[in-house]
Amino acid sequence: MEYTGEPFVREHFEAAFHEFGLPVRMRSDNGPPFASLAPGGLSALSVWWIKLGILPERIEPGHPEQNGRHERMHRTLKMEATEPPEDNLQAQQRRFDLFRREYNELRPHEALGQDSPSKHYTPSPRAYPQKLLVPQYKDAVVRWVGSNGVVLWRRQAIGVGRPLADEPVGFVQKTDWCWEVFYGPIRLGYVDDREATVTLHRRAAPPMDPDNPNEPAISLDRRRKPYVTHNVALKRKKKRRRVSPRRPVQIVT
Repeated sequence: MEYTGEPFVREHFEAAFHEFGLPVRMRSDNGPPFASLAPGGLSALSVWWIKLGILPERIEPGHPEQNGRHERMHRTLKMEATEPPEDNLQAQQRRFDLFRREYNELRPHEALGQDSPSKHYTPSPRAYPQKLLVPQYKDAVVRWVGSNGVVLWRRQAIGVGRPLADEPVGFVQKTDWCWEVFYGPIRLGYVDDREATVTLHRRAAPPMDPDNPNEPAISLDRRRKPYVTHNVALKRKKKRRRVSPRRPVQIVT
């Protein structure tokens, strides 16, 4: 792939989804374009996945073993298709194509009982939708994020990041004073009305598959860096009816 920017990467994902169907989950590391430092670690690409009904999964920073099967495939790919590299992109692509056919259709894999992956592969039954989904929330107060990445809550402005511009977020009440903030299935953080503070999860990730013992789970409730930001005080303005988003709450490090 010549470029790794979100529009270019999205184009390739879209072609793959049309051909093979939609996955239930997409696992990635924490780098762009898959993730960002916005609340929930959301990026424009992962927001698009959620609107397609795909749940983003992210491994912990610095732990590539949590995506071990993919990393092992990359190791084999580099050894057999890039060392030494070809003289030009066209020749290199032909070499990649040969490797892909051998890896998927001919080579036996120990984890598959010495079968090739093509003998076990079935396309996803989930077709690419004609229209993107809008996240729905049960028992939540819905607020729409502005084009500047700011959402208003109880006359306060909270910066939830530009990846969520013009998107709905849900405030779910947990106690009389605590509200959890979600975008779709991803928890962004929580608002404390009692202390007038907001805590936003900088790299929160949904739990991974608990049915697979080889894939460790990542909790939404981690309380150590870099997953959770510090509390930021929300300044309340008395006797003022006009709401201004000029002072959004930002994530701090």
